Amino acid sequence: MTTYIVRRLLEAIPVLLGVSILVFMFIHLIPGDPAIALLGERATPENVERIRERLGLNKPLFFNLQGSEATLRSGDTGQLYADIGSDQVVGEFTTAAELSIIDRKDDWVKLIAVEAEDFEGWVQDARATVDDQGVVTFGQDRLRAVDEPLERGARRLGSVNTPDLTVVAIGEDGWYQVTWTRELARRIGWIPEDQVDITVRIFDSQYFIYMGNILSGDLGNSIQGNIPIANELRRRLPATIELSAFALALAVIIGIPVGVLSAVYRNSIIDTASMTGALIGVSMPIFWLGLLLIYIFSIRLQLLPMVGRLDLGTDLTRITGFLSVDAVIQGNWPALWDVLKHLLMPAVVLSTIPVSIIARITRSSMLEVLGQDYIRTARAKGVIERLVINKHALRNALLPVVTVVGLQLGVLLSGAVLTETIFTWPGIGRWVFDSILKREYPIIQSVTLIVAFMFVTINLLVDVSYAMLNPRIRLS
Repeated sequence: MTTYIVRRLLEAIPVLLGVSILVFMFIHLIPGDPAIALLGERATPENVERIRERLGLNKPLFFNLQGSEATLRSGDTGQLYADIGSDQVVGEFTTAAELSIIDRKDDWVKLIAVEAEDFEGWVQDARATVDDQGVVTFGQDRLRAVDEPLERGARRLGSVNTPDLTVVAIGEDGWYQVTWTRELARRIGWIPEDQVDITVRIFDSQYFIYMGNILSGDLGNSIQGNIPIANELRRRLPATIELSAFALALAVIIGIPVGVLSAVYRNSIIDTASMTGALIGVSMPIFWLGLLLIYIFSIRLQLLPMVGRLDLGTDLTRITGFLSVDAVIQGNWPALWDVLKHLLMPAVVLSTIPVSIIARITRSSMLEVLGQDYIRTARAKGVIERLVINKHALRNALLPVVTVVGLQLGVLLSGAVLTETIFTWPGIGRWVFDSILKREYPIIQSVTLIVAFMFVTINLLVDVSYAMLNPRIRLS
């Protein structure tokens, strides 16, 4: 069993790599530019290029063959031109400038030349925190820097962004000695290739930089708002898992009994009604059913809440992120009732397709098992019909059903976009939908990889469960 699990985990590595490559390719086919989406349509080309450089969007997608950096080959200053072969000078730079390559063709190189200066000073932030490893997390986005840790009399060095600060020492009364780099000038233009020495780093590309960050546990920050993706994922993923789990529970509770009844009473009115209902469930548009339930139970009857996970006035301390679990842990039964009311409609809408699929698969599997010799033998020996169905037939018929249930959980986790959008459910489905509209590449890539990993894990658990359901199966 252990060998099998290890082998399956190793097989999952190329699957996840393939998913990451495909997603990376597809999201870059989305029309629009994240830099323009962030700055607006009236942004200047210089500002757009600045944002693209900060986000790494000016690098090649997979392999960097044009070069990453350049240094001036001779002299103290260099000149940048407006275009290839042009005589119009758009700026000059010194040997101290950092030169980044953004394009290269016809023996010319397009550079971004950044002149910067290093600064050292002190900042004060009463809301800053220091963890056990001594890492400082500032509580403000910008702070005023001075040359000495004095509230009065110190020389001001300007306002600085806290993400750009490197803490050198921790002082008293909330003072921190920091260093930072301030950009003095930035020029963009073309230069003849023979005037610079080019450094080529083939893996200095968007994909490999992103995968390097992923393997180090850094999911990055969002483009708009610069919010850590890991923090937002921890907040939203439990909402989607909770909704998907409740929807799958409904699908199993309803689908398996309906499928068993349809198989036992084959070609009866029960069978016809059940399979007709299953066909309607598969065919019914989720957005239409969601809006219909909102109109009936929220607007007309006012029995169930329309949106969200919890009423604003409900007192519930969040521990795990799963509100139903948190309510049970705290013994807060009014909050649990409120959570269940909010879950009911989205879970019903999300479970319609899985219910239909599970019911049809259960019926088909049960019909096959009921025709086996050992079932006829059990009946011939006088075993009561209830034991024949529940003990002999159902357990053997559950193998394909378990496979479908596992796959449906993966589908629910990744396909709850419409349901979460309709019911304003704060999960990853609605988050990804909004991210696609905003060209939030890091969020889309990170969530897709997480969901793919969960899907692979669920499939592994399904395969392992085979041995528990049927002892004749030996996975090793």
